[in-house]
Amino acid sequence: MRNLLALWASPCWLLFFCMASPIGAADVQTSVSTRETYVNLPFTLQIQINNAKSQDTPVIPPVDGLEIVLQGPPSRSYRTTIINGRTTQRNTLTYLYSVTATREGSFTIPAATVVVDGKETQTRAMRVIATQSETDDLLFVEIEGKD
Repeated sequence: MRNLLALWASPCWLLFFCMASPIGAADVQTSVSTRETYVNLPFTLQIQINNAKSQDTPVIPPVDGLEIVLQGPPSRSYRTTIINGRTTQRNTLTYLYSVTATREGSFTIPAATVVVDGKETQTRAMRVIATQSETDDLLFVEIEGKD
């Protein structure tokens, strides 16, 4: 009985691994948590590197009026999806940066340079606008009550 099970299981595993699609070509995506902010209110810049076998840490050129700080090590996620017997895999490495405008203005976060699988690639540039808060406090509360 065990020999019969072993004969049946081996082709199943082989079929599973043959049907698994290889990880797609590597790509890099960027996003910001907001495109409008206040001076001294940080927002998040996210750079995702998908399906890379090897990569370097992204290099973001400095921007006058913005402080851009890497927030710790990157996070990594893996996803395997099986639909109707077809397997797809995706792995993602995410870098998070805290970006703070130190003055009012319109800023362009330039394209970051990333070496992915031995090839240099550039992210897209992102435009953000920073304004001075009307209250100079980022929180203004007014409470009214009934007499």
